[in-house]
Amino acid sequence: MKDIDFVHLSDTHLGYRQYGLDERFEDWSKATKQVIDYAVDHDVDAVIHSGDLFNSAKPGRDALLQATQIFEPEG
Repeated sequence: MKDIDFVHLSDTHLGYRQYGLDERFEDWSKATKQVIDYAVDHDVDAVIHSGDLFNSAKPGRDALLQATQIFEPEG
């Protein structure tokens, strides 16, 4: 039986500006991107995201763009 390698992340809250700071908006994005980059670099079989991908049920354009930049394949 083949092992399955996966990465699990949760509650990324993309679009969140903690304390109203743009820096925190970028921090959430960078942390999520690091996890996705790790998954790609280590050729995992799956990425499982549970919980809040976005901070809002109706994310703004900036949060949607942020997610697109994180999850879009490079190259």
